[in-house]
Amino acid sequence: MGGYRYDIFISYPRSGLIEPFVREVFVDLLRRALADHHPVYEPQVFLDERGIAVGETLTDAIRENLRRSKLLLVLLNPAYARKTWCREEWASFDGRAQPPDQPRRWALLLQDGEHLDPCYKAEKLDLRLKDAGLQLTDLAHLRTENGRHLQEVVVGLADALSKRLLAIDAHLGAGAAPDPLPAPLRLPPAYAPIGQLPQLGGPHVR
Repeated sequence: MGGYRYDIFISYPRSGLIEPFVREVFVDLLRRALADHHPVYEPQVFLDERGIAVGETLTDAIRENLRRSKLLLVLLNPAYARKTWCREEWASFDGRAQPPDQPRRWALLLQDGEHLDPCYKAEKLDLRLKDAGLQLTDLAHLRTENGRHLQEVVVGLADALSKRLLAIDAHLGAGAAPDPLPAPLRLPPAYAPIGQLPQLGGPHVR
């Protein structure tokens, strides 16, 4: 099986407030905005909704979908690095062929993430969704002023992602075969060094 299946793979911690926000609000807004902003086609977005149990690693199906996705959109919060599968998804995009200055991994900060290991910020957090007007929300909240602000931010994200996808498509060429996943995956650290942030040290990585 060759070729790409998805344009964007969304990597997020399937727990806490982020899970319903991503599934019920964010991904629908993003898909609609991408459909409006990409000039050539409607980008296909993969979102795993099955969920992964504590301690589980990636399934073969998710690994295949990662391999056949052009861009990884990472939704970061303090819980992201605690999840083994999140770090595996992050590592799966190491070494991917990419255009100059157009990384194929896009980090988006939700809530606070300042304590995460610096490796998660090495490729520039292109956008942050953590100010007071962009808190995680539900569908009803979209009718408020803050909800409209969220929609404006997602529209801007979709426009920027569409431009990056066009650059990636031009770099890869028509009918390009996806890169193989790195083997073995080199998982990034969970947190910044313990000496830097001692309150976050401990055996709670799962």
